[in-house]
Amino acid sequence: MKSKLPAASGLNNAYDGEDISRVAMEFRTVGESLKMLWNGIMRSIMTGIKAEESLQSEDFEMSDHAKKL
Repeated sequence: MKSKLPAASGLNNAYDGEDISRVAMEFRTVGESLKMLWNGIMRSIMTGIKAEESLQSEDFEMSDHAKKL
């Protein structure tokens, strides 16, 4: 925390000369990938919950071995 910050005049824009629409598209691609992963995780959780609920139904009799698992 005691380090001095560099002078603002010495800083360069990392995106200088870049096509801003290409850079924005890269960020969008990463965002869409994260959204896809999140949806997949949530879908698998919800499927597991629904499967567990269906196993607890009164109409379905589980073996003792299955109940232990």
